[in-house]
Amino acid sequence: AKPAEVVVLNTAPPISGFTGLIGQDCTNRHVFERIFMDPQSIVLRGGTANLFSYGYTGGGKTHTVIGYGKERGLFFLAAENLLKELNSDKLFLRATACELYGDDVYDLLGKEKIKCQLRTNADGQVIISGPSESEQMNGVAEGSNGDHATLVTKAAGLRSKEVRKPEDLKFISSTCVSKRATGTSTTHDQSSRSHAILRLEVVSKEVQTATDELEQLLAEIPALQNALDNVKAAAHDVQFEGSVRVLRSVTLRESIIEGKDDADLVIKSLTDDSKMTLEGIEGGDEPKTAAEWAKQLEMDELAVTDVPLPKEYAGGKEERETKKKENLEEQVKLKKLVDEKQAQVDKAKATLSEAISSGSKALGGSLLFCDLAGADYDNRDDAAQKESADINGSLLTLKECFRSLSQATDQKPPFRESKLTRILQDSLDPDENSARRNKESASVMLVNISPSSSLKIGTINALRYGQMFAAASQQNRRQSVQGMDRRMSRLSMVKKADPEVIRTLREIYKTACFSIKETNEILAKFEGREDLLLEKAKAKYWGVKKNLVKVTKSPPKA
Repeated sequence: AKPAEVVVLNTAPPISGFTGLIGQDCTNRHVFERIFMDPQSIVLRGGTANLFSYGYTGGGKTHTVIGYGKERGLFFLAAENLLKELNSDKLFLRATACELYGDDVYDLLGKEKIKCQLRTNADGQVIISGPSESEQMNGVAEGSNGDHATLVTKAAGLRSKEVRKPEDLKFISSTCVSKRATGTSTTHDQSSRSHAILRLEVVSKEVQTATDELEQLLAEIPALQNALDNVKAAAHDVQFEGSVRVLRSVTLRESIIEGKDDADLVIKSLTDDSKMTLEGIEGGDEPKTAAEWAKQLEMDELAVTDVPLPKEYAGGKEERETKKKENLEEQVKLKKLVDEKQAQVDKAKATLSEAISSGSKALGGSLLFCDLAGADYDNRDDAAQKESADINGSLLTLKECFRSLSQATDQKPPFRESKLTRILQDSLDPDENSARRNKESASVMLVNISPSSSLKIGTINALRYGQMFAAASQQNRRQSVQGMDRRMSRLSMVKKADPEVIRTLREIYKTACFSIKETNEILAKFEGREDLLLEKAKAKYWGVKKNLVKVTKSPPKA
């Protein structure tokens, strides 16, 4: 049966959306059985169950999630129940814990907490990574100044602990409490002043081993690719030295890819309004557009072109060709290494996929506990006030994400506006690139309040916050299919590239010895940002700092 809705009537407007009210005499076990036991069935199907503990400072949030004294918190009780439901020697839980204090993220496991960074992986998903370790890859030359780094850099994720029995969580629970940032609030002097995020994921030894192997291989790919890019970049320096900007007939642009042609008109200066002066031409000091010069000189259509100049060697053209050949041979060697490493990555991915698909459907399922810092509205000075402002700011962003998710709109929730919401995005609104095998999720918010009349305003504010979460949860379930339609609609709005920009990019990458396939991959990656790509490519391969100037085919009308 559908649970009855709890409504607060003596507010304007009434506050609704709650499915239960738990008294202050209830134990944490009663709370767990009442609100968070049923959502665990989703975890057993490989989905995610989230618990948000919210309220003003001093409301008992950490007591509920972590526990206090001999009373176990929901973190321990949920793990205990999940392990019982899994009932398998091959499956265990992997626990991680982090906190967000101000604008910093810290790993709470281990002897001391470690500052971490947020980064985005190739699929656009947010990853929490700890300190990175780098080493030179065997068989790859170390890059020189200006080159891409050829170091194998591996950033460890959050430290984790295997949980095979509930007692394994005792260390984690005590670690979280002892290492988490606390301070004085307007209510008491042992208030949690950070948001804590604890996660339990269902894994197996086979999946863990395959994941570790894949991560190592993925760390090696960039070093090899960078080495290949360095050699490709050097290919231009081997063949060319500097460039000259000219007006060139468009009919010659496809046939001449290097060096200056006798028919080229050297540009002396170029203005912001696409007008230019020319060298060695009668009346060349008068600025004109390319179309105007073509008309005056009775030439075919002209276009601005940056022409790389062939490099001069003491041994002449023969030495230049030898250098070019050596560079191409090095490219072939490194390309082979990249392909071999990519084949190993593909094999490792297949092994991981097989380990997951042949294992329990619970693999990848997770429990997430978010113990939010207490909202605190005060007028204290200096650091204490800034601390409260940081907390309230991240809570406000989370609230705006709830608000956006609760409304039928094409506007994206502002997940990127705080680190807290960036981390929680995959739990609240997983997209098509999410690594989660089963994107099914259920979220519960426990709003911690006090019956004290002195906290009436704070209680009403906390309840309204919870009401926003309830609306978001309902709307997010209704719009699981509509979300994909909104994303596809945004993709259709990508700006169409200027064909002239695409043509120039292909010419640049051709002179830099890129294959057609490699060029297409680069263009696909920068779809909608071709102008930026052109500026970067010209600066890197042609030594030109300005963007290509778009030239009109005919003089502008008066």
